[in-house]
Amino acid sequence: MFFIKLLFQLIGPILFFCFFLFMELLIIYLAIQGINEGSIFHFLWFTTLSLIFVFGVWTLFKVVVDEYKTIRRNLFLDTYIFPQKLSKILSEKYPHLKKNEIEEVLETMIFFSRPAIKQGNFYIYMPSHVVDFAFKTFFDMNESTFFSKKLLYTDNKYRRILPKNTTSSSKEFITVLLAAQHEESINFIISKMWCYCCKKEDIDPFFPLSFPSFFTLDKRLKIPSGFIFELDETLFRETLPISEAPTLNTLEDEIKNIENIDCLAKRIQYYLGSYDYCHKYQKGDLEDLFKLIDKNQSLAHAIYGQYSDVTLFKMTVLNNSAPPENPGCSSGASI
Repeated sequence: MFFIKLLFQLIGPILFFCFFLFMELLIIYLAIQGINEGSIFHFLWFTTLSLIFVFGVWTLFKVVVDEYKTIRRNLFLDTYIFPQKLSKILSEKYPHLKKNEIEEVLETMIFFSRPAIKQGNFYIYMPSHVVDFAFKTFFDMNESTFFSKKLLYTDNKYRRILPKNTTSSSKEFITVLLAAQHEESINFIISKMWCYCCKKEDIDPFFPLSFPSFFTLDKRLKIPSGFIFELDETLFRETLPISEAPTLNTLEDEIKNIENIDCLAKRIQYYLGSYDYCHKYQKGDLEDLFKLIDKNQSLAHAIYGQYSDVTLFKMTVLNNSAPPENPGCSSGASI
């Protein structure tokens, strides 16, 4: 079953690799024919082409190998079972936890491990006290060596970044402001974990209507000294890369199926007010979005209501769009 899944997911890269390899062998054959026929020009031409294809073959080979490693690691996580003694230690540490709640902690450990596949280590933001304890306990066990080697191909041990404690709202929980609490390099790691969790649960990372389940685990399980999170709205969005914002297609789908006009209008205002966001898209794509907005008078009023000159707002957004493939003389100004 493992090899069937692996082959199915690798079939595309493997076919491209075989094609390039075939072309490389064909070009080498033609280069040899050029020598036999005494044509230096043909020899040099096909030799140069051969070097180009060698680079292509090598690049595709690396892609196939990297993809193979990623798929194999994910399949390993899909079937991995933590040692029974870890569940026993968690039960002794947190006697109020039920069996299904301990299972949730173990499942969250698997979830937390997936970003480590590409990073090559466990230097990731950890938003849960109980999962942090479970990982530290697990990596003190001999079984963790096998886990690390299978997952990371190294003996790397668990290293994590815990939330900075900001205020103690009670004896049981520590309130954490999710932003502006670390230096810039750490904020980047926090943002990556936040965006990863939001993407898995289809939450807009810039305007979350709820927290990802990983960020609410301690509160839901009533973990002593656990973390509960609050958003620092004034600085929170500045820490997130605009590449994680919803696509225009996503916004268009939400306009067609509006659940909360005020919330959607606030989000669209924010994204269209960002030069970096608009610059990801062509002018025609942004014009299509405006046409869809204008069809809904209530949404259009909610979005345009704060602007004294709606035409100027639209022109500024369109000027911030990505240049055409054959750009003339255009410039973009931030809103």
